[in-house]
Amino acid sequence: MKRKCERVVCSLDGPSDLLPLVASFSELSEGTEFQSYKDPQWRFLLSGEEITGFVIKSDGAGADNHQTNRIDGCVLKVTLDEDTVGFGMVLVSTSKRGMGLARALIERAMRTDTPGQDKRFVLAVCSSLGQPLYRKLGFQEAGMVTALTCSVSDIMQLPREHVDYDNNLMVHDGKSCKNETIASLVNHDANATGMRREDRIKQLLKGYSDGSRSTLAFLSTAGRDDNCVSTAVARQDCLDGPLIIGPITGQEECCIPLMQALIETHFAGDEGRIATINIPVMMMVTDHPNLVAELLEIKGMTKLWECPAMTSDGRPVYQNGDGSYLAMMHPTLG
Repeated sequence: MKRKCERVVCSLDGPSDLLPLVASFSELSEGTEFQSYKDPQWRFLLSGEEITGFVIKSDGAGADNHQTNRIDGCVLKVTLDEDTVGFGMVLVSTSKRGMGLARALIERAMRTDTPGQDKRFVLAVCSSLGQPLYRKLGFQEAGMVTALTCSVSDIMQLPREHVDYDNNLMVHDGKSCKNETIASLVNHDANATGMRREDRIKQLLKGYSDGSRSTLAFLSTAGRDDNCVSTAVARQDCLDGPLIIGPITGQEECCIPLMQALIETHFAGDEGRIATINIPVMMMVTDHPNLVAELLEIKGMTKLWECPAMTSDGRPVYQNGDGSYLAMMHPTLG
């Protein structure tokens, strides 16, 4: 049996504290369920002003000791709105598990800065490994997230969906799109999620590290109200890295046409060999089981995992949204 130990939990606020430790977070994720997270993925996650990190350093040093940057455990806390706080990337080094580090980190992160002010806590995705602890801390299941993957070529070999691309579809490069285009995306995202995520979406589109790039698309549904628009964003954290599609909002039937349009534009420089590109495409569908079933009919599409969302009150993570949030931006950011 591993010995329980008392460890100092350090708080790191915002990019200025977190980004210098990118290499340490990458090292911590090695050998864990997040072992695919390298420097570019961590840099995207840690570059938002709404993120606070709680870490346990390898030597148990206090917050004033900056000599040791190796980390034994971490949890990230993200402010989703004035009443809601999200947690993610709850990681403990494989050699330090069973010693109470994860519980110490979560309990520290759940402390509110203002006494007497109740906060709603959410975990947009909960791995099977962490679910027993979260239940002990009072979290309840509140929906399901399904991660899917295929290759770029799998999507491009699909029959072209019947869409009036000249009148109904708009696709933009993230770094060069206009402010009004970003504002429209932010509004659609806010309607779908019930959360205002303007700063993070701007960062997602404009780039957050060398080699990162994004593409966004809007698709209006013919014959419906003018406001019935579906949106999607695709991003790569680094050259030849996986293409992450999300957030996606709107109508389920628009999901595949949006994916096709995003990939065509994102890889426009590879015209002529796009159908053979084996770069993985990944997305995390929030609930919407019919959409999951439709996507799994695509040849080459497989299910990576299916995990619940959990909240401190048992209500859905996106309780104030309109039900049109189809795929997440990120398992920590929602």
